[in-house]
Amino acid sequence: MLRSVMAVPNVDDETRKLQKKAFLVTLTKYPAWAVEAACAQFLAADQGEGIHAPKPGEIAAVCRRLIAEAQYERAKINAVLDAEIYTPPTDEERAEVSRRFAEIVAELSEASAGNRTREAGTAHADRLQALSTLREAEAKARSQESEGVRA
Repeated sequence: MLRSVMAVPNVDDETRKLQKKAFLVTLTKYPAWAVEAACAQFLAADQGEGIHAPKPGEIAAVCRRLIAEAQYERAKINAVLDAEIYTPPTDEERAEVSRRFAEIVAELSEASAGNRTREAGTAHADRLQALSTLREAEAKARSQESEGVRA
């Protein structure tokens, strides 16, 4: 309809077939309502200059603008449909997590207490060793003094 009421170059039949194919290849990917609305905008001179018939790419550009909002809504709907559903844990699952956590805390407490006992035991053994060494040194010094007094 656009080409019948707007200026188009005079071409042979072969070129006209190629032009028709170009329109079909370019515009069949858009919904029919968008192509019809775009053509109506060109007929009303809301798009283009209102004299020359638009090229397939010009109609496609208007179609893209017309379907942009619908594509945006579709993307939002798909995002909702593709979203993972969160299900809160059941009471049994919460109890199991609490039980395992209590086990871990108990194990860590035991390990920590064992380390303190070993550290305390090592410190006590070190003190005993030091006292023993000190007593031996004192005994040796006394025996040297008593030998020195005798001589």
